[in-house]
Amino acid sequence: MNEKTMITPVHNISLYNISKEYTLNLSEYEIFMVLHGSIHIRSETYEDNYEARDLLILNPGKSYIISPLEENLVLSLAFEKHFIHEVIGNNHQIFCDSREAFQKDYEPMRNLVASIVSAYFDNAEGNKLTIYSMIFSLLAMIQKNFTASTINLSDTSENSKHLSRIQEIISYVDENYPSVITLASLAEHLYLSPQYLSKFIKQHFHKTFYEYLNQVRIEHALSEIQYTDTSITKIAFNCGFPNLTAFNKIFKEFYHTTPSSYRKEFRQSAGKQQLQHEGPMDEDISTQNIENVRAYLSDLSLKGSQNDNKSPGADTNHYVISANMTESVPQNNPFTRIINAGYAVNMLSFSFLEQLESTFKSVDFTYIRFIGILDDDILPEVEGDKTSGYNFHLVDMILDFLFERGKIPFLELSSKPRKTTIATTRTGFLTNSGNFKEKIFPPSHFQKLDMLIRHCINRYGLSFVSSWYFEVWAAHSDYLEYDESGVEYAQRFKKIHTILSAHLPVLHLGGPGFNTSAPLPVLHNFIQEVNREKLSFSFLSLYLYPYKVTASNLLKQKDDYVILSADKDIFSKKLSFIKSSLSSFYRQLPPVIVTEFNSDLAGQNHINDSCFQSAFICRNFLKLKNDVDMMAYWLLSDLTEEYMDFSSTKKGGIGLFNEQGQKKPAFFAYEFLNQLGNAVICEGDNYIVTMSSTNHYQILAFNYAHVSKYYCLSHSDKVNVQDTYSIFDPVSPVNMTFQLYNLEAGQYKIKRHVLDRDHGSLLDTMAHMWFQGNLSFERLSYNISNLSPEEQEYFSMACIPSQSIFYKNSDGSLTLNCKVSAHEVIFYDISLQLQ
Repeated sequence: MNEKTMITPVHNISLYNISKEYTLNLSEYEIFMVLHGSIHIRSETYEDNYEARDLLILNPGKSYIISPLEENLVLSLAFEKHFIHEVIGNNHQIFCDSREAFQKDYEPMRNLVASIVSAYFDNAEGNKLTIYSMIFSLLAMIQKNFTASTINLSDTSENSKHLSRIQEIISYVDENYPSVITLASLAEHLYLSPQYLSKFIKQHFHKTFYEYLNQVRIEHALSEIQYTDTSITKIAFNCGFPNLTAFNKIFKEFYHTTPSSYRKEFRQSAGKQQLQHEGPMDEDISTQNIENVRAYLSDLSLKGSQNDNKSPGADTNHYVISANMTESVPQNNPFTRIINAGYAVNMLSFSFLEQLESTFKSVDFTYIRFIGILDDDILPEVEGDKTSGYNFHLVDMILDFLFERGKIPFLELSSKPRKTTIATTRTGFLTNSGNFKEKIFPPSHFQKLDMLIRHCINRYGLSFVSSWYFEVWAAHSDYLEYDESGVEYAQRFKKIHTILSAHLPVLHLGGPGFNTSAPLPVLHNFIQEVNREKLSFSFLSLYLYPYKVTASNLLKQKDDYVILSADKDIFSKKLSFIKSSLSSFYRQLPPVIVTEFNSDLAGQNHINDSCFQSAFICRNFLKLKNDVDMMAYWLLSDLTEEYMDFSSTKKGGIGLFNEQGQKKPAFFAYEFLNQLGNAVICEGDNYIVTMSSTNHYQILAFNYAHVSKYYCLSHSDKVNVQDTYSIFDPVSPVNMTFQLYNLEAGQYKIKRHVLDRDHGSLLDTMAHMWFQGNLSFERLSYNISNLSPEEQEYFSMACIPSQSIFYKNSDGSLTLNCKVSAHEVIFYDISLQLQ
């Protein structure tokens, strides 16, 4: 019996950033899928350019020269050759190339590859059976659509009738190759003469019997050489070779080296690959980045297959929701408590303050979070001033605005750069590159903070300043490498705590602004070191974005990539996993405040301007409202300093307002959330029924469609306006029937607001104008920014949700029907009319 280790189906799954020319000499099958950008591939027999969405399979035993044409990202799945041959058969050649055979449908294969990789990156071990199932589905798809027999079988009946004999020869050799078999023994088995059988094999196999037998034996021997420690001599006998000399001679004919040399080179190559690649699914992965991914997403499983199987024409779902209007529980609304204004300097802009003022009329935000109040351009030092030493004029302008409107500052105490890489192909985090340790909180800021608190207590009173929230952020690089150790962070936190506690009897001081896509042990270390200083966070602050970090590489190149998660529940799962991990640090967990969240930070695509964003906000409100104390949307407005350097090709932004002050669908979602009552009557995955006062009720319904798995892997800021809605999973419309009972009898006024692509969508309104003209979308955006005030007002009125009002008499019950399409949000306001 052959002594073999188990052959794993997938040798590695990798993301490649091809930045220079490479030569690949493959010993395994490799599926290449270009996620974005373009590359050039050349082999001995062909060459072509491959662009985003192109897919091909590279075959073993061949050399490929791969070079970049532009910045790119390529996904690779490498399959063991022996495994492929066992499943598909070693007498089949795989021909899969979307550039060569473009008439074939590659979309099912793309989706399946994306699903495999998504499950692997989410939780390779937990999803192992799912991954294996999808791998066999993929191989079945390849075998059915992209293989051809290497045996010479034409379509003529004369040759086709020999298929059964050919299969019998293949089976006999596969079963008996370890034994001594000859042409004569095979001929006897088939009741044929050796002369006839020799000619038959030569005609249909294109080789002699012994050439074919040696090929099969070498294929099996190669697997043992690569993946076992069995001696070369024993492998030779296991695979039917008469002696080591014969084995060495035949092996060298195939691979131009001896078996021993081949094993040595293969092991050395595999050792290098383990540092470069993420490793086989059956082994523990020591690479830190992959451990981090598993630590965060260990409880994630692949979701959304229900949506994947629905076509745009699938049957509409129908739900009947019965609501007892006399039963309710208290409602928490963390979304409308806080909003991110960005940098303090933004609040010196008249246009920005106009947008903030407009927001206050619709959404009752209590806390306004901003960054950089201690920066030199906001709080400059005054030379020769022995009294205060600082000019508080600009600080007073900002705080006066908030104080007069009853709004409370939420100050992030850091010095983040204002020109940031908001939208790149690798990362979207608002971060700092390089070592930022000395700039996070310069030594001069400690004195500034002390003087600021003294000044503000004198100007606004102790009660107001004691209501402020202070966040101590721990800085990290673009690749989530934290610049401070836990000890250094705790020392800075302690100094700030000492300053603030000397003046404020009630102190809201928290941190560390932990990015939930980073390694969880980093958060644990910050908490542990702060506790060691005999201090604690008044609140835990987190950044929540739907990203995962995974290793990407090509040969000696090593880098990290940030990809969007294909799991639409990643926010709730991240929060649940983090909170459960903190039980060893706290008897009672402090308040959790998400100080930044969004669906994506890529500020140069149109997704944040689309209706998707409104359904995204509504869905996460229902999912997270009971898990956090505050949830701060990033960002209020596109009119912020960090965007000023973008070129004229800028597409969208991530604010609730665009630069001209037009409200986006995300703004109206917040407006609806603000109108919800403080008591929940009932709720489900895509609806909530609330009560704000006696006989006054609200219904919020929506239909969320998540971004597709393919888009998550090819995450890019290069999404054209006409393609914006094509990157989402298809979902069917939902019919909802709300049956409200135990109402007080009487006449009810019902206001129905509809937010969809025809009503309230800034992007779709602009797209409609673009389709009617012949300018580029970017030029149209520029022209809209230069409309007259009257035209701007008219355009803004065209971008609001529709509203209809009707009345119904009730004898104690009401029935409301609505059909909700993908990305649509519907809000009802229901009130009893006094008679």
